[in-house]
Amino acid sequence: MAVNRSIWQDTVGVPEVIRESPIPTEIEDNKVLIKVHAWAINLCDAMLQDKKLPIIIYPVILGQDVAGTVEAVGTAAAAKFHIGDRVFVFSSNNGFQEYVALSDSPMAKIPETLSFAQVAVFPLCVSTSFALFSNAFLVLRMPSLEPVATGQSVLIWGGSSAVGSNAIQLAKIAGYEVVTTCSLRNTE
Repeated sequence: MAVNRSIWQDTVGVPEVIRESPIPTEIEDNKVLIKVHAWAINLCDAMLQDKKLPIIIYPVILGQDVAGTVEAVGTAAAAKFHIGDRVFVFSSNNGFQEYVALSDSPMAKIPETLSFAQVAVFPLCVSTSFALFSNAFLVLRMPSLEPVATGQSVLIWGGSSAVGSNAIQLAKIAGYEVVTTCSLRNTE
């Protein structure tokens, strides 16, 4: 029987260790079991290794950005995803595993033209960018495949950054005129 290998951090500032555990066999309704093919290690993951935050309970499996193939789907998730689909997802920790069961939202299919490694860098950046549309922040109109101009502008500070470039694209397809900043080396 296959086992799941996960990267655990037992306490803040201590190097992580790999432990084996069973692969989840029962998948909740809105969850998808993913065989992970690529992770991205972002600044958030690096900071959580060395800084104690009250929201982190040790031991913990870190990892925000996951890309892989669907191995199993819960009943509710089956309307959107099927076994064999290539997907990427923001895991809000818990991603550094070979197999991980995650909510089907926010999860998306990977275009055939992109590799798992190329897509693994998107989840946290896209999730962070969606704060623009949150009721807690700017409450912008949601992006659409058929955007309608709003006649309004939005400033994206740091447009050449990973989050900034995602925020620009999302704001554009929500119908906003985007104004942005960047360093001189990223002007083009």
